[in-house]
Amino acid sequence: MNVEKISAITIKVNDMARSVHFYNRLLGLKVLYGGQNACFSSLPTLGAKDAILNLERGHVTAAWG
Repeated sequence: MNVEKISAITIKVNDMARSVHFYNRLLGLKVLYGGQNACFSSLPTLGAKDAILNLERGHVTAAWG
């Protein structure tokens, strides 16, 4: 099996406002969906064709992902 493309990566975050600030303001990714007050946000990655970075608010656990 060969992986040809990764279309999205989801990261679970404890603090959505800080995470969106980091990716949006400091790294320059645009918010496609959600935002600092949302439970789920999507941002396009830089330099990776059509890949999306998803942020999901919640407690990080070893059993997730």
